[in-house]
Amino acid sequence: MSEFDETQEEINETARKAKAEARRLQELFVDVFTSEEGIEALAVLRNYFDVDIPSAAAAGFDAGKSFYMDGHKAVFKTIDDIIKGQFNE
Repeated sequence: MSEFDETQEEINETARKAKAEARRLQELFVDVFTSEEGIEALAVLRNYFDVDIPSAAAAGFDAGKSFYMDGHKAVFKTIDDIIKGQFNE
């Protein structure tokens, strides 16, 4: 048997560990980002990175700048997804 051959039990154990880690991370993000301080910190960052305004207009309709701004927005979307338990869906 090679190192790549896993039994169903090993596969199930790996899946269980991954699910437990995802749950732990979700709880961490909920604790941090839904606290009063976390909400305030996210609001400051959202404002700094212009997350709530359309990227194209804010970037003067420059495609490269728009994509760069959208990259910033993706971080906030990921945080929201993790808090909602939708990460990796």
